[in-house]
Amino acid sequence: PKDPRDVSKIESKYITKILDIAKQEYDVILVDTHHLLDETTLVTLDACFMSAFIVTNDLIDLKNTKNLTSLGVSAFEGCTKLATVTIGKNVTQIGDKAFKGCKALKSVTIPAKVSKIGKEAFQSCGKLATITIKATNLKSVGKNAFKGIKSNAKIKVPAKKYAKYKTVLKNKGQGKKVKITK
Repeated sequence: PKDPRDVSKIESKYITKILDIAKQEYDVILVDTHHLLDETTLVTLDACFMSAFIVTNDLIDLKNTKNLTSLGVSAFEGCTKLATVTIGKNVTQIGDKAFKGCKALKSVTIPAKVSKIGKEAFQSCGKLATITIKATNLKSVGKNAFKGIKSNAKIKVPAKKYAKYKTVLKNKGQGKKVKITK
């Protein structure tokens, strides 16, 4: 539209078509969206070959991350209102400090393909009480990855990986009352 304020009037079904036409003409396309992850913004991000996603601290949920393969360093650090996280099944690593200081975060599921959780990834997530690890090839967990999570949190791991993951998760900052279960 001629007036950028009218962009919200574009239906999400046209976003992919607009970006496909732009890709034929330009090497780099810069798309500036608002911070709300509504349907139009998610369709825009899905249509991008590469994207840098910068958010403000008032993000409250994270969904529809199916095209992401990693969560970068400090990706959501300090998003104090972030309460719900659905990490996409294609994510293979969670970067250092990715969710550090997400004080409202209560639970997270680490998908099957994740092989690395960075240092301080969930540090200072004081309400984080449930961590479900579905990863079957988790090779490393960084220092203090779980420091400052809820004192009686539960970390659930795949039964076949229980012994190995108990070692991998040892001394990653979580308190002594945190239970690792099958």
